[in-house]
Amino acid sequence: MKSEEERLVAKGRKVSSAALIDQVSRSFALADEYAQRLFAAGYSESKRQGFEACFEEMSALSGKRAAIHSTAENARKLEAEARQAARSLLRRLRLAAPLALRDDDATGYTVKSFTPKRPLGRSTTRTLGHLVSLAPMVSDLEEVLRPYFRGESPSALLESVTTVLTQAGAKQDFRRSNAPNATRALNLTKGRLLEHIDDLNRIGRLAFIDDRLLAGKFDMRCIKRARRPRKPRASASPQGPTEALVVAAPPAEPGPVETS
Repeated sequence: MKSEEERLVAKGRKVSSAALIDQVSRSFALADEYAQRLFAAGYSESKRQGFEACFEEMSALSGKRAAIHSTAENARKLEAEARQAARSLLRRLRLAAPLALRDDDATGYTVKSFTPKRPLGRSTTRTLGHLVSLAPMVSDLEEVLRPYFRGESPSALLESVTTVLTQAGAKQDFRRSNAPNATRALNLTKGRLLEHIDDLNRIGRLAFIDDRLLAGKFDMRCIKRARRPRKPRASASPQGPTEALVVAAPPAEPGPVETS
C-alpha cells in the first residue's frame, strides 16, 4: 500500500507543470470572484494561504529543477569533451609507442601494452582505468616518447587529461544523483497543489449546490484539456476532386441497307 507521500508524488507526476499553472490561475480567479460564497461554505483564509504557499513552493522547485538539468547538461558536455581529449592522447600514444619501443627495447613493454583490455566505448570509467594503467609505462618511456610529442612531457599530458576527466565525471555523477531528488520534490509539491485545487472545487460545488451552472465552473478543465489528445490535422489530398469519367458509347453498327 502506498504511503500518503507516494500517493501525492504519483498524483503530481501525471500532470504537466504548464497545465497545472493554468489550472491554478483559474482556481485563484474563482476563489477571488466567489470569495464570499466560498467562505460561507467552509473555505478559509488558512486554506487560501496554504494554497498560495504551495504554489510558490512549486514555482521555486520548478526553477531549481530546471537549473539542475541545465547544469547537468553542461556537465555532460564537459565530460564528453574531457573524454574526447583523453581519447586523442591515447591515439597519439598508440601511434608513438612502436617508434618509442624500437628506440628503447629494454623496457619489456610491447605495443599491446598500450591497447585497452576492453573496448572503451563511451565509458568514462573504462577510459579513466586505461589512463591510470598507462601511467607507469609512459613514465618509464618518458624520454623516448618526448620527441613524438613535440618536446612536451607525455607523462604530464597524461596526468592532465586524467585529472580533467576525473573531475568532469565526478561533477556529472553528482548532477545525476541530484536530478531524481529534485524531480521527486517537484512532483510531491504538484500533488499537494492538486489537493488544494480539489478542496476548492469541492467547496465551490457545495457553495453553489443549487446552481449547476456556477457549480460547473469548479472543475479541472485546464488539466483535462491538456490531457485530451489532439486530433490530427486533415491532410489535403494531392489530387483534385475526382471528375466523372464520361465513357463514350460505341458507334452504332450499320443496319441493313434498304433498297427501293
